[in-house]
Amino acid sequence: LPDPASGASAPFDVLLITYTMFERDSMDARVDRGLIKKWQWSHLVADEAHALKNSTSVRHTKLMGVAQDCEFRILLTGTPLQNDLGELLALLRFLMPSLFGSSMDLDDEAILGQELELAARDEQAQASTADRMRRLLSPFILRRLKSEVAGQLVPKVHILKEVDMVPEQEEVYSKALTNMRAEVAAARAAGKKGDKQGTFEGVDKSLDGVQGPRNKKSGSVQGAEAGAMEEQNGPSTSGRAGDGGSATTLLSKLGGTRISNIFTHLRKIAMHPLLVRHRYTDERVQEMAKIATSMQLFGGQCTYDRVLKEMITWSDHALHSFSVSNPRHLSQFALPADAMMSSAKIKLLSEMLPAMRAKGNKILLFSQWTQVHHTQRTHE
Repeated sequence: LPDPASGASAPFDVLLITYTMFERDSMDARVDRGLIKKWQWSHLVADEAHALKNSTSVRHTKLMGVAQDCEFRILLTGTPLQNDLGELLALLRFLMPSLFGSSMDLDDEAILGQELELAARDEQAQASTADRMRRLLSPFILRRLKSEVAGQLVPKVHILKEVDMVPEQEEVYSKALTNMRAEVAAARAAGKKGDKQGTFEGVDKSLDGVQGPRNKKSGSVQGAEAGAMEEQNGPSTSGRAGDGGSATTLLSKLGGTRISNIFTHLRKIAMHPLLVRHRYTDERVQEMAKIATSMQLFGGQCTYDRVLKEMITWSDHALHSFSVSNPRHLSQFALPADAMMSSAKIKLLSEMLPAMRAKGNKILLFSQWTQVHHTQRTHE
């Protein structure tokens, strides 16, 4: 808005800033925030507004100091309600503090919280509460529905390409599967404390439901995981995944974390073997940790034991990236360039991308692990 005193207009129409300006407490950040507050703003538009869901955070509090003097506030987010009612109320209070301010009836807020807790256990209550929340939010939310933009989109075409694992990937996958079965067998033989008869049979048969690498398509371990977790029958070498390996049996006897770790490890290998550690031996990691400690690559306060404890958990790609980012001290530990091609999926992608780019296609890549994108960039 024009300056109320002089009537002079601002030398710009829109100013783009980041949340970081309202998180840091450095001298530069304080000066920048002071400058921002001197202007009288007509609109404040917060993208990825769920970043403001914590009303007690420094980011929320300092940005509110600017927002409260704006004529209009707009929040852009795909997830206005992520975890609980408190986060939603924090966003509404940021928008309209006069309507949803701290003076809002706390009894009403508590009642809504109780309803949400009840809804988590009762489907009918869940539907009723969801409907109430929609009616509460409808005056304050503009939603872009799929039906409104479907006409602007080109028809979607799904093409599924299955690839066989490359030799190194097969070897790592097979070894991991063997080690996991041996671990389960050893625990069963030792008789885990408090264990009931047959606890580990389900895991054995669930792992049997995972195809061996020579008959396995890269990345299809999700189907085997679903077989173990959802009582579906999967391809098996010695039994069916559903026999004794139901979700109830596995979760109650081994726990969800252990099951998740087993199948996540296999899924990582199926995506790219550098997502786990197999090229870097313990001895190599120890040597890297000694150099990193002596050169203070983790800072002067970190001891060798702390550095090793951290690095021993890293994947091959993380260790490789650390070596590349510190060439003066660790260049000898960097992996050869062809290591990036030890994934069937990356190898296929490296063949597809040049052809697609030559046709003028624009490409958007998705992956469950961000390191896979880093691997592709490293190769390029």
